[in-house]
Amino acid sequence: PPLDHRTPHEKPPVASFPSLAICRNDPPGPSAATATQELLRLAEGSPEGLPLLDPVNNLQLKDLEVVEHMIRARGLEERLPEFQCVHSPLFHIEFVRFRERQRVLDELDQLRFLLSDQSLLLLPEYHQRVEVLRSLGYINEGGAVEL
Repeated sequence: PPLDHRTPHEKPPVASFPSLAICRNDPPGPSAATATQELLRLAEGSPEGLPLLDPVNNLQLKDLEVVEHMIRARGLEERLPEFQCVHSPLFHIEFVRFRERQRVLDELDQLRFLLSDQSLLLLPEYHQRVEVLRSLGYINEGGAVEL
């Protein structure tokens, strides 16, 4: 897919959604009108933006790893204005490059895992083959190969 050159906060134009073009001239239903009015009321009541939901308190998340990631993310968000790179006119270009690099590194990690012994242990086919070798006497009960 082509690289997305928008900054992380830019939204795609409505015209880029073909399914919306079909309904563009249709009047909104009552639920859509009510939702729009409620969103407008919330937006007008918070000119600086709505407060973010707290995953621990608002969403009742208790997973320790998720909580730790949220604490780290909050700390980084608070320090973001201190970073000089975000004020660069080339930031959005560099961010796109960085995001693409991270995507490739994540894919590489996934491929390495799929090639690992740890991944094999998750495959039912691997376990079936081990059982066949065990039944033929090529693998003992401890999992060692016997010739």
